[in-house]
Amino acid sequence: MSELILYEPRLKDLWFKDKMLSDKETMSYNAKWGGAIGFPDDRRAEWYKLWVQNEDGKGFTAIFAMSLEISSGR
Repeated sequence: MSELILYEPRLKDLWFKDKMLSDKETMSYNAKWGGAIGFPDDRRAEWYKLWVQNEDGKGFTAIFAMSLEISSGR
């Protein structure tokens, strides 16, 4: 069985965005425009306000798909 989880990230969760944007392999598609760019602490609060706390109701939400193994108890 699979479960879909919606999660609104907190400001302190943005370390993950930095980790992804700093990874050369993950950002290899962006090599022509600068490659790995990172996401420094001083940019996170402004990004968070614009993308997560957006007042128009169109904020950023992380989506996780989880596969669950459930025992039948037999």
